[in-house]
Amino acid sequence: MNFVAALLISLRYLTPHPLPDSFDCGIFLVCYFIAHLGLLTLALLGVTRFISGFIIHPAINRICATLVVGLALALLLTDTFVYQQYRFHLNAMVLELLIGGGNEILSFSW
Repeated sequence: MNFVAALLISLRYLTPHPLPDSFDCGIFLVCYFIAHLGLLTLALLGVTRFISGFIIHPAINRICATLVVGLALALLLTDTFVYQQYRFHLNAMVLELLIGGGNEILSFSW
């Protein structure tokens, strides 16, 4: 379910760009999305399994896993919004703009 949620959230990355013009490009894009987000969710599973190794009680384990996965999906959703607006992903400069307002004036050429 986390993979499907991440896949649906990541479809927002495609909105600023035109659709692929050839069948080969479309197949590559689909394969890329599946592989990239599959690896992302496997890494997230590894993190939750690592955390669960330290927690004995199953209820607390489920709560921690839900919080980690929810935070990761919220971060992915935030990155899609930042990408749609600025055309690059979350980094230190974007976090400074989001948290502190930033001191830079960004100007983009056409």
